[in-house]
Amino acid sequence: MKVSDRSKLLVPLFHGTSCVFMDSIRATGLGAQNPHSRLATLQLLEELISVGEQHFEKDSNWIVDRISLIKMLNQAAAEASFNFRHGSTYLTPSIQTAVRYALDNNYGSELLSHALDLFVRLRKFDPSAAAGIAARYPQAIEILPRGKEPLLVEVRDVAIRQLRSESGQDASTVLEKMQRTADAFDAEVRDSLWQQLNFELTETLPADQIVFYRIIPLGIDPVFPPFKLQPL
Repeated sequence: MKVSDRSKLLVPLFHGTSCVFMDSIRATGLGAQNPHSRLATLQLLEELISVGEQHFEKDSNWIVDRISLIKMLNQAAAEASFNFRHGSTYLTPSIQTAVRYALDNNYGSELLSHALDLFVRLRKFDPSAAAGIAARYPQAIEILPRGKEPLLVEVRDVAIRQLRSESGQDASTVLEKMQRTADAFDAEVRDSLWQQLNFELTETLPADQIVFYRIIPLGIDPVFPPFKLQPL
């Protein structure tokens, strides 16, 4: 099985997010907008971390959480299997990876989900401070009532020139790994081995290349969550 014809991929790529963003993707294409710019997510997170330092300094969970939150705030590049950069659109050849990401992040984005979770935590300790933050970041905070609406985005015929590796390098190394796996394994094993292979999208993909699915979880498994897909 060939994964590309040297100009475009011959296999689909997937993006896990939330139905919160489906209308804008459908209207403008995947990768056209950076929702964090519109929502001021980084500024929101920075303010929440600053306030959190005052309220949670003796909380052992905060001490651990703070490390990854600071890396997100600083937009650290990929290290090992973690990537703390946000704002770009990332695609994976593994449907399991995309589904797990959508299920793990209540609001479709790791950065936004962590910020809103921290806001909810702060609201319990200091409603007055939380109210002030809500007034300054209304578009982000207004997403909270939507809750969990996991969405799978499938894209086909993606041009290789529209991709680079997750760390910002040429996509060829990732494609070579995909091809070696495709040559050696069947589809089920292949998807499992593709879980750590991701691309950064560098151009907007139009709506006619996109298919949307609502993800319906069927159980709890942190690695291979059972699910079914509902076309939208």
